[in-house]
Amino acid sequence: MPRFVYPQYVMAASREAATQWAGVDISRGGWFFPRGGAISPAALCAAQLAAARAGTTTRMNTVVARIAHDGSRWQAFDANGACIASAPVLVLANAHDAARLAGLYGEPTRGVRGQLTMLEASALDALRVPVIGEGYAVPLGARRTLIGATYDIDSTDRAIRTTGHAENIERVANMLPPLAA
Repeated sequence: MPRFVYPQYVMAASREAATQWAGVDISRGGWFFPRGGAISPAALCAAQLAAARAGTTTRMNTVVARIAHDGSRWQAFDANGACIASAPVLVLANAHDAARLAGLYGEPTRGVRGQLTMLEASALDALRVPVIGEGYAVPLGARRTLIGATYDIDSTDRAIRTTGHAENIERVANMLPPLAA
């Protein structure tokens, strides 16, 4: 039986209890967060955009060549020098290109490549809760599990690699033995 720490927030779990909660065999005990879970980043972004629609203009698939601040507002410019948008607040959510746009050359930023793997109809189909350790596995329902992730420091390569999938499977199989089979 698990030892309760702050049961409304987190509980220590033996391997057996963790296996029972997860619905698949787990290689060792850990911490169980009863109210934990996973969110869809795309759904979260869509909800935030919908909530902020008033006074917000969304421009998808628009290339920003440079940004500038005029003392009170930020401006985003295209490759021809035309102002695309202007606002008092600027949020850079463009992954590897943020350092270039913000002029952070030489600053302590690094590119990190991460690759996820989607498992369809696997030994993890019975997984009921996210499991996190050396890697992670998140049940998505309908016989789909998201596992990951590679972590390649100073790499911005976007190519999907077979070796990355193999690394993800190996890492998660060490936590969830059914995947090794």
